[in-house]
Amino acid sequence: MSEIFYLDTTPSMPNTWIIRVHHELFHLTSTNGSYNLLCARLMNLSYADYLRLCRDEFRALVAGKNTYYPMAYFTDKNMAQLLCNLLNQRAKYVLFEREHPDFEQHAQEVAESDRAFRQLEADHEELRDQYLISVPRSDFSSAAVSDTQ
Repeated sequence: MSEIFYLDTTPSMPNTWIIRVHHELFHLTSTNGSYNLLCARLMNLSYADYLRLCRDEFRALVAGKNTYYPMAYFTDKNMAQLLCNLLNQRAKYVLFEREHPDFEQHAQEVAESDRAFRQLEADHEELRDQYLISVPRSDFSSAAVSDTQ
């Protein structure tokens, strides 16, 4: 699967990158509003908090004061790529949940059956240990000798 979010250079600011989205890879039906908010929503943040995250943690410049949607511009490509990778992971998780709506229930069932299996395994280990403790060591050695003859 190709990356949903990618870095793009800005024509107006040299050596500066912005995060863009491949709209065709992240299918959103019946949306209205700006795709600028998509990154913030994937991070479960308001747009203002997302811009603060970009500025404070990923060294972005936030430009566009007094505009409808200010933007985060990254001068450090490596930091921008880190955020881009994080957004891609979150987007893949959202797409996975959309494609597998019953995954949480299935995971719970697997976990419960795994717990039951581990309990059976532990009971088996306990019984095996009890058997090994109760059988004298000499019984094993005589059985080994009789099997080889």
